[in-house]
Amino acid sequence: MRWLKKRPEKAYCRLLRENTTFHGIRDSIATGGWLRALWICIIFLASMAALIGCGFIVWEFNNRPLSVTYSIRENVSLIIPDIIICPFNRFNKTYLNYWNVSDNLAQYLELAFPQASQHPFQYKSYKNLIDKINELEEELNKLLLNIGISFAEFIDKAAINCRAFFVNDKSICDNSKELMSMTGKCFRIKGEEQKIDGNGHPQKLILNLPTKLFNPAPNQMLNNGILVKLAERNKGIDHDMSFIPAGVHAMIQLTATRFEFKHYPPHFLCREEEESYSRVWCFEKCFLEEAEKKCNCSLAAASQPGSPNICTPRQFFNCFYIVLQFTNASYVDDNVAKCKTICLPPCRNWRFDKTISYANFPSEIAKHFVKDKTKWENLQNTIILDVFYTTLDYTVIQQMLTITPSSFIAQLGGQISLWIGGSIISVIQLIIYLISYLFVYFRRTRQETIKRMRENRKRRKSELFNIEKNKKEIALEGGLPEPAEIEILCQKEKRKIKRKNKKEENEGEEISSKLKKEIKIRKRRRKIGKEIKFDSSQKSDKNNVENSDYNYEMDDVNCITARV
Repeated sequence: MRWLKKRPEKAYCRLLRENTTFHGIRDSIATGGWLRALWICIIFLASMAALIGCGFIVWEFNNRPLSVTYSIRENVSLIIPDIIICPFNRFNKTYLNYWNVSDNLAQYLELAFPQASQHPFQYKSYKNLIDKINELEEELNKLLLNIGISFAEFIDKAAINCRAFFVNDKSICDNSKELMSMTGKCFRIKGEEQKIDGNGHPQKLILNLPTKLFNPAPNQMLNNGILVKLAERNKGIDHDMSFIPAGVHAMIQLTATRFEFKHYPPHFLCREEEESYSRVWCFEKCFLEEAEKKCNCSLAAASQPGSPNICTPRQFFNCFYIVLQFTNASYVDDNVAKCKTICLPPCRNWRFDKTISYANFPSEIAKHFVKDKTKWENLQNTIILDVFYTTLDYTVIQQMLTITPSSFIAQLGGQISLWIGGSIISVIQLIIYLISYLFVYFRRTRQETIKRMRENRKRRKSELFNIEKNKKEIALEGGLPEPAEIEILCQKEKRKIKRKNKKEENEGEEISSKLKKEIKIRKRRRKIGKEIKFDSSQKSDKNNVENSDYNYEMDDVNCITARV
């Protein structure tokens, strides 16, 4: 076991050979020759295959963590989404006439809703209102002062009430909610529960458009009908919308899709489910927040105003529009991109796909039942909506982890076990033995290095001590050591002098000055050497040579050399 004392780290190699469960290691150690070479090749190829397999698993886990699954689920019943109805009118003409609002001021009020003109014949009126903006603003302030309300209260009261549209069933408005949009005030009607497939039990809505109450506007959509949006119950709206003309019986057939995504950055980002979260509302708040703070007012069309004050048309053009910098396309694009990163799509939500079909209502044959001209005109402005699911099943689009953490670990273990027969314990064992081997090896080499340095330092001190001792013996006793022994003591210094001289010759710099200095040193030391004289007739033992005269001197390395 001498090898173990000299190299203690070998003990860990022996432990690995005896205890490891990795296939082929024991066989490669126990055999020899071509068979050992074969086993080494097999172990190498198996290890490379295990590494490649583990690499593919890690790459798949990092780059393709999510997969999408589709499934169909059937329910006993489904909730019809909330139906949002937006008439193409903003103000009640009867209310404006009650307060003696002039025609120019009535159209000026429409500019509080920032929507461009739709047709060329509206441009002239729009431009005339902009030219008179200061005059009409003063008239508006006088009107509000006379009524004694704010502009926000005026916008709310001047809009057409929900009951004006649902004449036949006014109870619908009791459960509806009001919200503002570019077209004016909209009404959100709660969806009902459908328990039978198809058109058996749809949610039916009958609207009568009170066209006599409509106020014309230079920036309004002059369509004869309504705008319909669908939204998940108790959730925010999205960009879904459809036009329904007046005088039709429309059937809105629905199919539902359920999305269940995972917030898994950086591969997919979404907003965890929150009560009444809407990406449209979030984007609106992000995009308009700075302008609302600086102008201290919100747009009349804001679905969720950030300020209790509503911007008048002059405030919109002189402040709100300038802060938003619509003329600077790059600024608007940057602002939109920033808001998109903030307002992520919801992780779980419903999408309702619509198929709309309609027929004209009423038909000419209905005149047989309606003799009154006014009633006939009202029927022509009637819209009937039937909203229903074609089937009570829905599609589920779900994101799932391609490889779960437990599956990831299991697959890595399977690759290692398949190719090299290892396990977690085997890998930990290998790491422990490797770290222990390196620790003992470096500790041993460090100790040996320190020991050699100490021995060299001790030897150098001993040599210097012997040289000084020889000097003193020569000077005091008058005896001389053997010339050969003196040469041995001075070999090291002579070699240093030779290397130094050779370097000086190669460099060729300052040779003359160094030679002069060397001559002076030699003369000085010759002078010192002459002071040490010995009797040539004195008999000596082993330290002297008979019938020989020696002249000793101190050379330029401070050691004694013998010259015959």
